[in-house]
Amino acid sequence: FINGWIKSLATTARAKEMYPVCVRQIFKQALIDYNDYDTGVLRITTNPWPKVKIPKADTPEKKAITMEQVRDFFAVPLPESNMKYPLSELGRDVAKMILCLAGINTVDLFYLRKQDCKHGVIGYERRKTRKARADNAYIEMRIPDILKPTIEKYLDRTNSEYLLNFHQRMTTPDSFNANVNIGIKQICDRSLNLPKEKWYCAYKFRHTWATVAQNECGASEAEVGFGLNHSQHKTTRG
Repeated sequence: FINGWIKSLATTARAKEMYPVCVRQIFKQALIDYNDYDTGVLRITTNPWPKVKIPKADTPEKKAITMEQVRDFFAVPLPESNMKYPLSELGRDVAKMILCLAGINTVDLFYLRKQDCKHGVIGYERRKTRKARADNAYIEMRIPDILKPTIEKYLDRTNSEYLLNFHQRMTTPDSFNANVNIGIKQICDRSLNLPKEKWYCAYKFRHTWATVAQNECGASEAEVGFGLNHSQHKTTRG
C-alpha cells in the first residue's frame, strides 16, 4: 500500500512534497501533546524525520490558455442538449464569471450571499485561506458591466441567503465545481473538438486571468497577486 501511495504521489506536481510535510507536522504536534520535557515523561522517544529527505515539488504544467483560445471558447455554439439547464451553458457562464472577477474560485461563487453584494460591488472572504490569515482573506471587487447580464441570469430570487441560485441544483461546492467542469469539457470536446488532454477546467480560467493581466494588460505581479487574493508573492509567481 505504501509503495503504491508513494508511486501515485510521484506523478503529481505538489503532493509528493506537501503530503510528507503534513505528516511531519502531525508528528511535531504529537511530540507536543504526548511528551512532557519538564518532567521527563517521553512517550515518543525517536524522531525519524531528520533522516527523511522530502522531494521538491515539480514545476507545474502551464495552466493558462491564450486570449485567442478564450475567445474561441466563448464564441463557439454550445453543444446540443436535451436538458432544460445544459451543463455546457453553466460551464461557460461560470468560466466567464471566473475570468471577469479576477479568477474567483468556484467555491467562493457558490457561497456568495446577498449581503456580499452592495451597489454592484461584491465583498467576500476567500474560503481557501480565510482561516489562515489575519484579514480573513477578505477582498472586494466591482462587477464589470460585461458580466452583469450573466450575474442577473443566475440571481437567487427566493428568500434564500445566497446571491446566486447554484445551490438550488447542486448541494455542495464540490458538486457545483464538478458540474461546471463537466460543462466546460463538453464544449472543449463537442464544440472545439480538442483532444482530451487539452480540455479546459474552471481553474484554468483563474490562471488565464492572472497570465493575461500581467503579460497583455501590463499589471504588476503585486496587482495580480492582490486580484487573486494571494498573501505571498511566490504563490503568484508560480
